[in-house]
Amino acid sequence: KYRCQRRSRIQDENNGIIWLTCAGQDWSNLYRTTDGGKTFTKIEFPGATTGEFYFDMPRKDKDQLVVLARPEAGDTTGVKYISTDGGATWENAGDF
Repeated sequence: KYRCQRRSRIQDENNGIIWLTCAGQDWSNLYRTTDGGKTFTKIEFPGATTGEFYFDMPRKDKDQLVVLARPEAGDTTGVKYISTDGGATWENAGDF
């Protein structure tokens, strides 16, 4: 049985895109829904595995979404991921 802290954020009310993050003691996952929460898909980030990073909620930066992945919760360094298609696919944009 897993216990996790959950957070959610609505990205696009018109298209029903909602983000859900779930973090346990040593892992974090990010999920996306495009149907208003009926189903959720776990986001797969290139080069990242469950337990390796804590994922921040996606934020908009101009015409792209940005997610920062940190080795430990609260770290100031990690890997930056970007998406230019609303979060359907992600690209490793390097360290921050």
